[in-house]
Amino acid sequence: MVFNKIDLLPHQKYLFLKKKLRLDYPNSVFISAKEEKNLDDIEKYIEDIILNNKEIIHLKIPIEEQKFISFLHDNAEILEKRYNNKFTQIKLRIQKKLYQQRFDSLREYQIKAKQMRSKQKILNQ
Repeated sequence: MVFNKIDLLPHQKYLFLKKKLRLDYPNSVFISAKEEKNLDDIEKYIEDIILNNKEIIHLKIPIEEQKFISFLHDNAEILEKRYNNKFTQIKLRIQKKLYQQRFDSLREYQIKAKQMRSKQKILNQ
């Protein structure tokens, strides 16, 4: 919920109203479009919603699974990708809903965070 025209309220009244409205609308944003006040809050809030609705995972996929890799490119945000002769390692951000729908196939190739840390230690040595 976005409440506009906060510039029309005296500061104390604005603070009181904001506190009261947050009880009924906890995910609200208070702006003044005219004075361009708190417009960044809208963008930040939308970004938080989008990012909280996504899962970041690491996958190690056999190179011959090109159809699956192509599916990931079409349906997820690829953050990092590495190749070798046998595997493609991908770090990606995927919607939680899609992650749950494709859980079995994704889980088959998923690298656990603990494995990632130990591999990173080896690379850093």
